[in-house]
Amino acid sequence: MKKTLLATAIAGAMGLSAAAAQAATVYDQDGTRLDLGGRIAVGVSNTDGSATKDSGSEFRNIYSRLHLSGSNQISQDLRAFGYVEWRFTGDEQDTDSGFSEVRNSYIGVESQQFGTVMAGNFNSLYNSRVVTAFDYYIDRGAEMTAGDFNARGDSIAYLTPNLEGFQAFVAAKHYSQNDNDALDGSKVRTQGGVSYEVSGLTLTAGWAEPSPVTDIDALVQVDLLDANGDPVPDPVFVEGTEQVQTSNKTRFGGTASYAFNDMVSARIGIDNQRDLDTEVYGLGTTVSLGELTFAADYFRVETPSGERNRNAYAFGAYYQVSSNMDTFVEINEADQRDQDTYVLAGARYFF
Repeated sequence: MKKTLLATAIAGAMGLSAAAAQAATVYDQDGTRLDLGGRIAVGVSNTDGSATKDSGSEFRNIYSRLHLSGSNQISQDLRAFGYVEWRFTGDEQDTDSGFSEVRNSYIGVESQQFGTVMAGNFNSLYNSRVVTAFDYYIDRGAEMTAGDFNARGDSIAYLTPNLEGFQAFVAAKHYSQNDNDALDGSKVRTQGGVSYEVSGLTLTAGWAEPSPVTDIDALVQVDLLDANGDPVPDPVFVEGTEQVQTSNKTRFGGTASYAFNDMVSARIGIDNQRDLDTEVYGLGTTVSLGELTFAADYFRVETPSGERNRNAYAFGAYYQVSSNMDTFVEINEADQRDQDTYVLAGARYFF
C-alpha cells in the first residue's frame, strides 16, 4: 500500500481524516514533515449542551480545535509520526488558558509491510473502526459507542496493514491503582476488531471492554481540624465525585455499509452495550448532491426490562460553501424524558 494511503488509513483510524485533509504543510524536507491544521466552528442550538427543556437557545462553540502532526521517514518502509490536538473556546473570549482540553496526543511507527504501532492518548478504535459508519453527526445523534469509551490516554494499539481490503486492529488501555482509588491493583482493558472493504461494501465487527472504574456524583467526607489542630469529631460532607468499580461486561457490535454510487450509501449496525444492559440497532443513509449532503439515521434502543426502550432519530444537512468552509443543520430526537428535540445550525472553517 502506498505511503499516502497508509497515512490516510491511520488518520481515519483516529477519526482525524477530515481535519488531516485540510492541514497546511509547515515544513517538508529530507523526510521530515510538520503539518498545522484545525477548525473554528460556531452555531446556535435551541437548548444548551445538556438539551433540557428549560435551558433556552444558546450561541455555542461546536468543538473548535487546533492540531499539529509530524512525521519522519526512518527508512523506505518505516515512518515515525506524532500528533497532538487541542480544543479551544471558539464562540467567546477565554482568559483562563486558551485551550479547554488536550483531546489527542500520541506517537507511533508505521510500516507498509508490518502495520502500525501507536501509543498515548487517542480515540477508541471500537468507535473509529467498528461503529464509525454511524458516527456521522457533528454534535449529537449517534446512539452508538463514542470515541472516549475506554480510550483517550495510557493506551497502545496495533493495526495490521491493509491486506486487499482486510484489516485487523487491537488496543489496550492501562489503569493504575495510583490514579484510581477504587482499584486494588493495575488493570488492562482491551478493544479491537476487523474490517473488510470490497466494491463499495464495508463490513466491521469488534469488541470493547469497559473501564474498570468510573466517577460518580457523591457526598465526599472532608477531614477538618479545629483551632488546636485536632480533628473535628463530626464528619463534614461536601458535593464531589467518588470512584466506583463498574461492570466488566464487554461491548460488541458490527456494521455493514454499502455505497451504491457516488451519491447514495446505506448503513446498518448493532452495538450491544452490555455494561449498560442496552442494545442499540441502527439503520441509516447518506445522500450527496454535489456540495449538498443529507444524512438520516434511525436507532432502536432496547433494555432487558423494556422500560427504557426508545426510538431515536437523527437528521443532518451539510452545504460545502468552499473547500475550507461548510454550513450545517442537525436535528436529533432522542426520545428521552424531559428533553426537547435538539436542533443545531452553524458553520465550520477548516485551516
